[in-house]
Amino acid sequence: MLDALPFVAVDPHFCPRDGTPLGDELKGGKLRRVCPTCGYIYGRDPRVILGLMIRWADEWLFVKRSVETQVVWCLPLYPCRDRKDARIMLTAFFEAETELHVPVGSAVDTFNIDTPDLGSVLILLFRGTLARADISGRPNLMSAKPASIWIGPHDDLSREIVTRLSAVSVDQ
Repeated sequence: MLDALPFVAVDPHFCPRDGTPLGDELKGGKLRRVCPTCGYIYGRDPRVILGLMIRWADEWLFVKRSVETQVVWCLPLYPCRDRKDARIMLTAFFEAETELHVPVGSAVDTFNIDTPDLGSVLILLFRGTLARADISGRPNLMSAKPASIWIGPHDDLSREIVTRLSAVSVDQ
């Protein structure tokens, strides 16, 4: 259960994804441990973001948000600010934003991305279950193909999420 993030006292020597020895590269103005094979970036004290993946066939659930005077449709992503159970926090965040209760299931993926504006970001993505009929008549929710929509205020983060999640089976 992902109820707390582990404390790591030293920088890792090997990639947690593929076991390749990590090298040092300048990323986002800081020297970081980077995997030369898969591009994994180890960030010390990363921002933790919880994500909810709800899919029906080739369409995903998006929520409407206001970002810097414009309205955008994005994946349900929420900042993790304490060490409670991630699934409980995701359920509470989503319910507060949409007034819908979503059972949060297993973790789908975990990855780290280094962004120019946010720094090191650790994304914990979970599967959610929601009937497509539950979103009808709700102007702040829609289902769409990710390629047909601008999905968030941080383009590099959004592209990485879509790329990784596109490979995940709906049934997994």
